[in-house]
Amino acid sequence: MPATRKRSAPEQDEVSGVKKRLRLGSIYDYKKLAVLGEGWDGVVFKAEHLRTSDMWVRAATDHHAFIREAGCLAACRGHRNIVEVRDVVDDASTGDMFIVMDFVGGRTLRLDLWMTHLDPEEKARSVMRDLVAAAGALHAAGVMHRDIKPDNVLVTYGGGLKLCDFVRSSHLPYRVMILLAGLIINNAANENRFSLIAVLACNQRKSIFVGTHLAVPPEQDDATTGGVKKRLRLGSIYDYRKLTVLGEGRDGVVFKAEHLRTGDMVAIKWVRAAADQRAFIREVGCLAACRGHRNIVVVRDVVEDASTGDMFIVTDFVGGRTLRLDLWMTHPDPEERARSVMRDLVAAAGALHAAGVMHRDIKPDNVLVANGGGLKLCDFGAATPVKPPGKPYEESRVGTLLYTSPEQLADSEFYGPAVDMWALGCIMAEILTGGPLFDDSSEERMHKEMADMRHRLESTGTCKLFDELPELSAAGREVLAGMLAFNPDERMTAAEALDHRWFTGKPERRS
Repeated sequence: MPATRKRSAPEQDEVSGVKKRLRLGSIYDYKKLAVLGEGWDGVVFKAEHLRTSDMWVRAATDHHAFIREAGCLAACRGHRNIVEVRDVVDDASTGDMFIVMDFVGGRTLRLDLWMTHLDPEEKARSVMRDLVAAAGALHAAGVMHRDIKPDNVLVTYGGGLKLCDFVRSSHLPYRVMILLAGLIINNAANENRFSLIAVLACNQRKSIFVGTHLAVPPEQDDATTGGVKKRLRLGSIYDYRKLTVLGEGRDGVVFKAEHLRTGDMVAIKWVRAAADQRAFIREVGCLAACRGHRNIVVVRDVVEDASTGDMFIVTDFVGGRTLRLDLWMTHPDPEERARSVMRDLVAAAGALHAAGVMHRDIKPDNVLVANGGGLKLCDFGAATPVKPPGKPYEESRVGTLLYTSPEQLADSEFYGPAVDMWALGCIMAEILTGGPLFDDSSEERMHKEMADMRHRLESTGTCKLFDELPELSAAGREVLAGMLAFNPDERMTAAEALDHRWFTGKPERRS
């Protein structure tokens, strides 16, 4: 709880009056769980009511603002797109006051804006329907928010939006006209209209406003660890107990850990403070965009070590075994095994691509095998939002050489989700043949083998790969050839693959 501090006599009288009017309960009815955010005006933390359920609690410092915020929240109570105030409590020993709200979740709309959506207008319509409805409810109640921005919009587990953080809110002067949920607004309420327009852009890289007082360019904010932490409201790594190291890479370490309060087993990826913080946000955003798919690892939390600045991504612990180990095993029916594996992996890729994300490093080492045998795609360190056609990526060489697509190997910065489908084709070939598709001992060697394969396919319609698979069904051959098409425009998509007869019906084997 906040430290005790002395107040002036007038302030004490005012606080006493506030308490008398609001009939404040006690902060000691709640158990503090984790700090969610901190600003100039106070701290927000997750707490558990000792008798009921989880809440958000915000500790206030400015008591004039506290009364105003509580009043504005109460005036809009009951609207589905505005966070619900549940109680106002105090610490009788210090005089500190707290606003208690429903706990919605730690994710804000800011994270969603990093994602490229296949239908930006439809996404904008969905977001703006909720936000304009919230603004309309505010204005109808005689309140203006004055700080509408993606960071102050919470995303519920069901995907709905709730406007929060009313610390700057104020009652509208009677002369301000409200019409059509703030679409025609005069005077000070214009702040809300412009803020809504900024969110409508649905891409924080393309800020509508030139003035820095309304929008901070991402290059000035994202490059700093502080900006990342402020947006993501990071929890603490000390809520977890480290157990064993699962893997290590150039930018961090993955280890198994236990949550100290729940006992849940999780996997935690440690991202060193010196690593690229923009990449960290991108990875978290890509994971969050695909959350809920059974073949993609679930992100549970984002935490930090406040003493070092290191950040961590917490995901479900699936197991320590990857698909790489399975590829060493000989299966009695390689095609059936390939179909089972590819069904899960293509489904994962389909979910990624539908969410506007590409993985860019799909390989057996990044596929976890669950205890029940199901597969989950993991390690989104190379993942990125899909850009519109004709927009280049900053890097062409991403991921692992053995699973790199021809267009990336040619150093093209113009590519798309088809690079993931090529990687899946390489994995399918590996399952069927028992060995890697190419010799990746050197880039030169791989270039040569890829060129030979392309030449044979274009001149004869076959290649060494298919010559080695005489037992592969015609349907299986179609899927494999489709994913390994050298022209990315002709390469089979995830949706096309899942709709193919090799997956939808039992194929006949070639005689």
